[in-house]
Amino acid sequence: MGWGLGTVRTAEAPNCSFETELGRKLRAGESVSDSEFDQLYSDRLRLLSSIHWTPVNVAVRAAFLATKDGQKNVLDIGSGVGKFCAIGALKTQATFVGIEQREYLVDAATEVAGRLEIENVRYIHKNAVDVDWSEFESIYFFNPFSENIDRSIHIDELCELSVDLYVKYVRHAQWQLSKMRSGTCVIIYNRMGGELPPDFECTHKEEIDFLPLEVWRKK
Repeated sequence: MGWGLGTVRTAEAPNCSFETELGRKLRAGESVSDSEFDQLYSDRLRLLSSIHWTPVNVAVRAAFLATKDGQKNVLDIGSGVGKFCAIGALKTQATFVGIEQREYLVDAATEVAGRLEIENVRYIHKNAVDVDWSEFESIYFFNPFSENIDRSIHIDELCELSVDLYVKYVRHAQWQLSKMRSGTCVIIYNRMGGELPPDFECTHKEEIDFLPLEVWRKK
């Protein structure tokens, strides 16, 4: 499918026992802890995990909800090190695409995908406002814009961050969602930043690790 997303990063790397066992456990539905999965990342990226990267148990559940009605392509807005996409691709047959504005995070995500030998995942180095979301059947948000309004969770100083950008990104997300086709599924963990367009309805809500996980469907 031609999503017009720009340069797609993929990677290949030699297999090793840790990655093989981790991938096997996830595919088989066995328990994998965040500390175990996060060993795939550098020390610095591992330290950011508890705030910025989707927890394993949330990724497993969100990926199921995003694909349970046969959806074949899922877009992660602000994919970071690609944890949700990698787990979703391991757990389902759908293609997962992550969009991320920090190039070194895209590189880290791509490296991990290669080490886990995942074929149905792609990572794009772009800002989400520069990508057309309309060809995707499911969209995933893990509060992707909050870094703009909370200095305590800044990842680095490489990206411009501001309240104005927060407002811009939320409004852009609302505009993109307003263009989506009927039946589009939106999965939100710990908020998106604003209200969804009025033609979306919440079809499911649960709590994981004391935070809300919601499913919205376009009428």
